[in-house]
Amino acid sequence: MTYRGRKRASRQQISADERSLDTRNVPQALIRAKKQYAGGRLTEAEVSYKQILGIQPREPEALHMMGLINHKLGNNARALRLIKKSLSIQPRNARTRNNLATILKNQGNLRGAIAEYRRTIKSNPSFADAYNNLGSALMGQGNATEAVKCYKIAISIRPRYTAAHNNLGNALRELSRLEEAASSYKQALAIDPGYANACFNLGSTYYDLGQYEKAAASYRNTLANAPNHNTARKQLGDVLYKLGDFKSAMDAYKAADSAHSSARILECLFTLGAYDRFYETLEQSRDSYRTNLRAAAISAFASQQLDRRDPHPFCRNPLDFVRRYQTVEGADQSDFLDDVTDHLCRMDAVWEPPGKTTKGGYQTRASLFDTPGDDLARLEQALKKQIGNYVSEFATEDCGFIQSFPKTLNLTGWFIRLVKGGHQTEHLHASGWLSGVFYLQAPKTTNPEEGAIELGLWGYDYPILQNDYPTQRYYPEKGNLLLFPSSLFHRTIPIHSDEDRLSIAFDLLPTGAL
Repeated sequence: MTYRGRKRASRQQISADERSLDTRNVPQALIRAKKQYAGGRLTEAEVSYKQILGIQPREPEALHMMGLINHKLGNNARALRLIKKSLSIQPRNARTRNNLATILKNQGNLRGAIAEYRRTIKSNPSFADAYNNLGSALMGQGNATEAVKCYKIAISIRPRYTAAHNNLGNALRELSRLEEAASSYKQALAIDPGYANACFNLGSTYYDLGQYEKAAASYRNTLANAPNHNTARKQLGDVLYKLGDFKSAMDAYKAADSAHSSARILECLFTLGAYDRFYETLEQSRDSYRTNLRAAAISAFASQQLDRRDPHPFCRNPLDFVRRYQTVEGADQSDFLDDVTDHLCRMDAVWEPPGKTTKGGYQTRASLFDTPGDDLARLEQALKKQIGNYVSEFATEDCGFIQSFPKTLNLTGWFIRLVKGGHQTEHLHASGWLSGVFYLQAPKTTNPEEGAIELGLWGYDYPILQNDYPTQRYYPEKGNLLLFPSSLFHRTIPIHSDEDRLSIAFDLLPTGAL
């Protein structure tokens, strides 16, 4: 039968069902509609549920499923109305309430989702999915500690719940409990050896632990189960680079085909001493490298070391574009800075977050400027105004950093609290455009070097050919602001004072760049 013939037959079947449907055969109609939904035939399922609701407008399961269909079709407002109506009829239906919570979570309403997941659990304390989902919502709020508790309860109810084991590993990793995280991923893989997400996460945890051989094996297992997992290829390249197998690393990066990987290919070529190929690759891919800041960084360093002109168009002399401001207009009152500090110190922060460069300190995960309070909103506006002044100062400079400067000032920021012994290792913000640090407290110390920020061209263990590569150090004070191109490496000198070093680091994102 042709497609049109099958579709006509389907319509005829629906019409026959419509003619025969009454209150007596609604149960059978519900079973048929459920099968249609499970088979992905949403149009047929929608017709069937409408038909049921035409006979029984308050049929709770039909209302619930119509809500899910509308959610899948992108009509979330109608989906929520239908599911809430279903719950008004069956308020203790845990499955329906769990789905309501999930729609709220998908819409970004984490607070509402968490409240509904808790109500779901109250009505059905043995609902493992609700505990797992609540954990995911709490993770979205940055509350990994409570998420761990939820995932453990889900696993106690359903010991072979692979997703919950994997999610528990993610939460433990967020809390820097890396050995425990690895154990959770292993448990997920013991249940399902082909679970690519758990295998990838295990590899990333081994990487954070410095166990690179094990990390490489996990990434290879990931690719065996998910051959198109480009992030695993990129991570495998990073591991092989750490292990000194630069040629194999290049092969992995080439297969990954990403902006990060293309920059890492340049790093491999420089490390191998293949300088002509390094510059040929840069020239051949000039357009794709134009806004690749990791490529800009290795190009600047290699060119300084080899005494050659830097061919990357982003910012050839990035240290010339560093500016320090003693105060920021609109954020220069001590009382205001104290209020901001009090607010930030109450926020959830992670000790030495995995994958970050903060050592001996705490760092918030969520962007401070996504949903800022009054104090942070005022600070954000003050920073944006100063960024406008910064761009005006360099308006005539002929480089991509200035001439293609983002038209939309979209900031993402995080709070860093370094305690005694705290520091940050060399790193750059490749996803940014302009980076900055605003200082809320600088520790009092007899050694002015402690807590200083150093900016330069070297990082990521690039091989050093000449030791005279340029650096600049700045010694922060409360209320200072430092702005610099995101392609610059920077680090913090360790502090040994009992007083904390408090700062907000932020990036201006390239959204809206020409």
